[in-house]
Amino acid sequence: MMPMIDPVAKAKWVLATKDVGEIPALSLAAIADSESIAHRSKTYPDEWDGMLIFKGDKRAILVNTRIASKGRKNFTFAHELGHYFLEHQPNYSTDGQVGIRCTLSDTNYEQKGREAEANRFAVEMLMPEDRFRLDMAGAPIDFDLFRGLSDKYMVSKHASSNRVLDLTLAPCIVI
Repeated sequence: MMPMIDPVAKAKWVLATKDVGEIPALSLAAIADSESIAHRSKTYPDEWDGMLIFKGDKRAILVNTRIASKGRKNFTFAHELGHYFLEHQPNYSTDGQVGIRCTLSDTNYEQKGREAEANRFAVEMLMPEDRFRLDMAGAPIDFDLFRGLSDKYMVSKHASSNRVLDLTLAPCIVI
């Protein structure tokens, strides 16, 4: 059994070593390219959001563009990079294709195991805690904050609101 890799520490390592710009979402393709990971975004009819494909020692990331939100697509791409950097092994094989297939429920609601690890990687990758805390410092916790942070970091309002909730000590709820 492989030792578990800390997803947050690995995301911080990627941010530090891969020449990631101020807005990490803009560097996702360059990060994949630096690891020789092929990547493609297009509309697929199937009910999955992203895949990490394994072909021998080569890897590829597919993002299903049936996802309407650009922020959601960025999160899916970062999530699949998380599977790669965390060295997760394939969990499916169909028609000779081997890989990791992620659905909306995997990336949104899975709270344990490797999907949760890939989510933690994606959160830190796209919304680095140190930068994000500075951007939310002193601001009232409201919809304007969520919208502003989601626009700046190119993530969904759902992702930015969850990050704010994770990083604040103030009692609050998002509905």
